[in-house]
Amino acid sequence: MLAGATIACSAADALPRWRGVTRLLTGWKAVAFLGDNQAAAAGCGAADYRTIVISLGTSGTINRICPPSAPLPDEALSFDYWNDRLHLMMLAECGSWYELFKKSYEPNRDHAQLDEMAAGADLSQVRYVPPPGNAAAEPATWRSPELASLGAKERVASVQVSIALELLKRAKHLSAAANGATPIDTFILTGGLVRARLLRDVLHTGLHRLARRAEILVNDRPGALAHKSDALGAICNAMIAAGGAGVAAVIGAHSRLTPCAGPRQPSRGSLDALIRHVA
Repeated sequence: MLAGATIACSAADALPRWRGVTRLLTGWKAVAFLGDNQAAAAGCGAADYRTIVISLGTSGTINRICPPSAPLPDEALSFDYWNDRLHLMMLAECGSWYELFKKSYEPNRDHAQLDEMAAGADLSQVRYVPPPGNAAAEPATWRSPELASLGAKERVASVQVSIALELLKRAKHLSAAANGATPIDTFILTGGLVRARLLRDVLHTGLHRLARRAEILVNDRPGALAHKSDALGAICNAMIAAGGAGVAAVIGAHSRLTPCAGPRQPSRGSLDALIRHVA
């Protein structure tokens, strides 16, 4: 309703606490807003039909841009995305699952120490751990029976691997829906858990099983917007509405993507076998 309208509220007419804001906004144009899912997808770099974006935040999301005529995969959600559609699948517990594990099993270790433990784990002992349900509502003393017989390193590795496997299942589902249409050739990884090396290595190995020649990129954006994809997406939306560049050009110009380093050579065979065995 307000798209294209000019904000013309007089600062004198506003409540005192809003006068500074209305003075700053006078003359600005209102544009159609994005929902949080669309804004986050744009901020993560979702801009074409060939790309799947995997965000490893508090919850995990897998985003794919499709033409409006594309069928919606089972269990996926769909949102307007400028002239296209955003297909989305979610892992409700992603970063929250890992934080629950940390609080329950390793409260005195930081994330860097946990990553070192996972890197030193015996992968032959790693087990699949089911998601804990609503992690935010679970007690601080959450325990998984699958972890009971494992050593400390293998516990950390098992949770990292399990999160990666759950994301891979959803990425496979969305990429399979593209058969007969534009093939997937790029995966973008973003979000705080991307820093977990073993988890990232499992994703890298598994995604190449889905699309062997695909490029795998990592969001390497610095500063305050490093993991504020929804805020960056809202900024991109305003710039697109201002004219002068299309959706793909604006989003591409504000993405900071670097190639994702592959697993260390000795571990590649082990990770591939792990994915086949555990998945």
